Amino acid sequence: MRVYPVILAGGKGTRIGAKSRPKVLFELAHKPILDWTIRSVKKAVKQTPIIVIGYKGEQIKKYFGSQFLYVWQKKLLGTAHAFLQAKKVLKNKKGWCLVVNGDNPLFLPQTFKKMIKKGLKTQAELIILSGILDERFSYGRVIKNQTGEVIDIIEEKDADDNTKKIKLKNCGAYLVKIPWGFKAVAKLKKSPVTGEYYITDLVKQARLENKKVFDVQISDWTEAVGINTLEQLQLAEEILKKRLKNAL
Repeated sequence: MRVYPVILAGGKGTRIGAKSRPKVLFELAHKPILDWTIRSVKKAVKQTPIIVIGYKGEQIKKYFGSQFLYVWQKKLLGTAHAFLQAKKVLKNKKGWCLVVNGDNPLFLPQTFKKMIKKGLKTQAELIILSGILDERFSYGRVIKNQTGEVIDIIEEKDADDNTKKIKLKNCGAYLVKIPWGFKAVAKLKKSPVTGEYYITDLVKQARLENKKVFDVQISDWTEAVGINTLEQLQLAEEILKKRLKNAL
């Protein structure tokens, strides 16, 4: 089965102050944030990456050129809506989509390979990437049952005190079986708070349909660093430079 990488790069980057360019083109170790994400994905997956672009997306196309496939997210309606745009390219395909946030540049290729291996082994409709993370990461909590299946992801803002004690958190990469994923996303309801559609709600939809959902854990907490603020960009810079130095 083939794995098609879908990189979500349509967001505006309000918290980081992106105005003249999209956040994923901010510089990280002398290259755009998105460049590092793509590099990691390409080391794990053979298929040409599909990049979902939105805010000032023409700048992304101009920088990377024709080496990738691009689909537009005309309205920025959340991660699930962004993923759905890839259907334009993949509607007749079978296999899996590896869905990655463009502002998560520190995932390792071997982590993506572990997700793909788990998908092939279990034939689950959905594999999510998780990690044991401390309070610095205000990510959704991953809820599992006694057999090890993922049954829910509860976002930080919706978590009660007991749920907040859970250290296993969602890291923002997903292996989604197609065509199931596109059909499932079309059934999701938008958030009453933000008006957006979240890809994490695929977990609930899979459970409603009695589909299996499993997780794969990152090997190192640094992989989970996403970039929403200038402080996080600085932290990612320190981590990446250390990695590059160790690789010499």
